[in-house]
Amino acid sequence: MVKIVTDSTAYLTEEEIKKYGISVVPLNIQLGNQSFEENNFPHKEFYHKLKTNKELFPTTSQPSVGKFLETYRSIADIEDEIISIHISGGISGTVKSAESAALLLPNHKISVVDSLTTVAGLGLIVKEAASLAQQGKTKTEIMTILDFLINNLTTLFMVDNLEYLKRGGRIGGAAALLGTLLQVKPILTIKDTINVYQKVRTKQKGLTVIIDALKETVNTYSLGNIKLAVMNIDAKAEAEQFAESITERFPTLEVEHCDIGPVIGAHVGPGAIGVAYTPVHRPGAK
Repeated sequence: MVKIVTDSTAYLTEEEIKKYGISVVPLNIQLGNQSFEENNFPHKEFYHKLKTNKELFPTTSQPSVGKFLETYRSIADIEDEIISIHISGGISGTVKSAESAALLLPNHKISVVDSLTTVAGLGLIVKEAASLAQQGKTKTEIMTILDFLINNLTTLFMVDNLEYLKRGGRIGGAAALLGTLLQVKPILTIKDTINVYQKVRTKQKGLTVIIDALKETVNTYSLGNIKLAVMNIDAKAEAEQFAESITERFPTLEVEHCDIGPVIGAHVGPGAIGVAYTPVHRPGAK
């Protein structure tokens, strides 16, 4: 069998984890002298602390090599194969921890995949891989499709400000916008690192630009071939309104939702909203 592993920044629900049989390795969040595995820290509690305590500077860390070893050993026999799909190596060391663990298990067939993204995009990719595994696809077949998904995934999001990204050192190419935030509301994208997709004047204009970008993908790959998720950081009501706008434009498109947790929330900040989408089948592929 092919077993699928990911990390907690995919923000899969318990129902999704159970449905697809996915194993999740948690990243860590540090608050003062206390450290928590991300999946043990309720989102609402974390964001309440973040918004009410301006002196709070949470830090995050990747899973240990030992955590990956524990997971790999617990889910797979020697005859099984593992595909371990994780948050972009450009913003986290998680992939390196997974690769180190895989090297320590030479008799296991483990392939570590850098998704070049995180949150909703990572979730879409992981669920598709797990669905293919359940259908009996081989590891080689799944890896080929994963390459297509990753290369064609689009992640676009807007933040209330860039301060959290700056403070956490994850600002990437968006650093050029610092000092100009009174004039623009940047649309950001993730492809290995965080970069600027487009600068707009208002958040509403930005959401319109995002929907227009989605239309280009729909025109290329057809509506029935698109998987999409709306994501938010402590902005559920706004995300639901955004999802309704997408549904009004594309009535037959199924919109999934992703509530982003503490590890990514600590670096991006409350109020962020965005979308991730990808075609799931290569043109002409069976």
